[in-house]
Amino acid sequence: MDRRVTGRAVGRVIGWACLMLTLIVVLRDAAAALQSGGVSPAPLGNIWYALSPGTLNGLQAGVERYISPALWDSAFFPLLQQPAFLFFLIPGVILVVLCRSKAQPKKRRMFNR
Repeated sequence: MDRRVTGRAVGRVIGWACLMLTLIVVLRDAAAALQSGGVSPAPLGNIWYALSPGTLNGLQAGVERYISPALWDSAFFPLLQQPAFLFFLIPGVILVVLCRSKAQPKKRRMFNR
């Protein structure tokens, strides 16, 4: 099997997984909007904290301690404030489009039947 085909297949699977996560987050946001009466997409940081607060806190401590506190404030924190569905939607669409299978060219027959 050609490695490019395998790489494309893995990219497609990851892309579709991201799109499925987008759908889950959008459905969660829709349910929350129905309960509260207002539309407010959940930030990525809130969802991450709800699922695994230790890993989010560990990431913050590691970035601030070993890299730079300014990097956390200027790059990571603004990213975590973005709507979660965008975090999964954008890479999902890019991967599905870039990793789509190429159409096989039709074989030309020398003699028509």
